[in-house]
Amino acid sequence: MKFEAPKGRRLHRYFWAITVFDPYLWWNHTLRKWEDADTNKGHDYSTHAPCKTLRAFARHLRKHPEIKGKCVLVNKYTGYNVYA
Repeated sequence: MKFEAPKGRRLHRYFWAITVFDPYLWWNHTLRKWEDADTNKGHDYSTHAPCKTLRAFARHLRKHPEIKGKCVLVNKYTGYNVYA
């Protein structure tokens, strides 16, 4: 994981969501899994999955092997995002 903030100023909470860029995936809120952008089964989709802490982000990456590329844990505050 790569942090935007320097060591000593990093936050481990106050996050908002996970966004996946490569491959471009959509979060299925009904089934609670990432799916391809072309798949549309009539469920609620979003470009981000809710996530509040760094520990939950690590667990989410472990439980969702379909995330193989670039993703971001977006913080509420500017300059504190985490990249994986």
